Amino acid sequence: MLCLPQVARAEHTTSQELFSHLAVSGTIQASRGNNVRYREAVAALRLPWHRALNPHWQLETLGLIGVGRLSGGNDTSRVYSLGLQVSIEPHHYGLYLSGASRVARLDDGIIGRINLGGRLQFLSFAEAGWRLVPHLSAGVRILHISNGGITDINPGINLISVVINIHP
Repeated sequence: MLCLPQVARAEHTTSQELFSHLAVSGTIQASRGNNVRYREAVAALRLPWHRALNPHWQLETLGLIGVGRLSGGNDTSRVYSLGLQVSIEPHHYGLYLSGASRVARLDDGIIGRINLGGRLQFLSFAEAGWRLVPHLSAGVRILHISNGGITDINPGINLISVVINIHP
């Protein structure tokens, strides 16, 4: 018999309890010398599952809705994304760790000299940061953009971004 840990269901009653944070990020480094930049804003909504790991840490699941801009050379594409994030966060201040995966639609599958293999892409990231004050955290994100091999052309792009999270 498979035994799963007990997970609390959070009953969110107000928009402030449902809304986790707004994240704003921008690229500081692209892979393989590509001149690719990615900027985005993401709204994170709490899903009804969370777990206190100990008195200081909690596991939280979030739904993500993002709008961004991928650019390189003279090409720019809007990026619309939807996905899930899992975070290990302190109850107050300190280090946090997050990972996420999103499905994304681009306006154009060719950015600069890079043919991404289509408009449908997947965005995955790992992020580490610090909760500075109750309403603000900052971190560094390693982001991978790829079509997941659904077409023969799949170069993928790796980016390092700085992230600012604004909490209600």
